[in-house]
Amino acid sequence: MIANEHLTRVLPLRVAYDYTRDKWWVYTLGNSKVGPRLLKGINQPNIEDWGPFSLEHDARKLEVQLTKHIEKDWPKKKPKRGRK
Repeated sequence: MIANEHLTRVLPLRVAYDYTRDKWWVYTLGNSKVGPRLLKGINQPNIEDWGPFSLEHDARKLEVQLTKHIEKDWPKKKPKRGRK
């Protein structure tokens, strides 16, 4: 995996409403619900609630917080060195 290739599998995050549970969730690009596995790197934000949320505003707030963390603080992978 080349540097930041993992971002294309996670971002952009999206907020969606679950009508069966009457709650809001935050999903990754791969359609997975967000969770602590997205906290990587040294400067991890303190997230107390991962959802579901009663208010869309709370889900959007988590979406913005995670997007900033992933874009800025996720560890960067070094590209593999090929033979010449």
